[in-house]
Amino acid sequence: MNCVKMSGLCVSFGNREILHSIDAEFPAKKVSVVLGRSGCGKSTLLRSVNRLNECFDGCKVSGNVQILLGGIMSDVSKYPLPELRRRAGMVFQSPNPLPLSVRKNITLPSELAFGLKGRESDELMREVLELSGLWEEVKDRLDAPAASLSGGQQQRLCISRALALRPEVLLLDEPTASLDSSASGKIEEMISAVKENVSVIMVSHSLQQAVRLADYAVVLEDGKVLCDFDGDGLARAVDDGSLIRRAF
Repeated sequence: MNCVKMSGLCVSFGNREILHSIDAEFPAKKVSVVLGRSGCGKSTLLRSVNRLNECFDGCKVSGNVQILLGGIMSDVSKYPLPELRRRAGMVFQSPNPLPLSVRKNITLPSELAFGLKGRESDELMREVLELSGLWEEVKDRLDAPAASLSGGQQQRLCISRALALRPEVLLLDEPTASLDSSASGKIEEMISAVKENVSVIMVSHSLQQAVRLADYAVVLEDGKVLCDFDGDGLARAVDDGSLIRRAF
């Protein structure tokens, strides 16, 4: 079963077409990694899933993107944008915690989305912070500003915030690019853990990270799909150097 299917997807900004007739299918409850050189359209492809490209002036989209939500595969255009972006949550390359406390970064969005308060809200907060491995690090600092956390902790908080909204698809745009190896490792552990409950599609700049995480990988070149692999096929392509020579 697929969580996202793209057919003939083209995305342009102004007079420049970034994605050219993309056909791709991403499996449900797996980690899919999008790879390729800088500027090849990876982030544009990711933003197509929850229609964030449409926030930019001059964006034109054609083709079709379908997403599996609630067990039903439907065009992304059929969902109200707030619902689509909650159920297909996105975390960006640079951490962007709310200018609030650690606690409020989790409880405020869940209150607005689901009306959770009090004990229910606190239980959800602890659940997602434990999933991110962050609970033990922040349980005595819940009312401290989120900005006081380290960069890696802030990024895990942002992923926890997205998970608190109960997404069915989690979109990660190079979530470890600005972090050291220790912080990156913790986020990789988190990604591997959450795929049991949520489909993950992530952009990565690292072949080694993709080999560690990917159940499926798509390689882009100049806005087109160059090739795709299952996890074992990706590892073999990296080992023999063919992928590195062509796409990186």
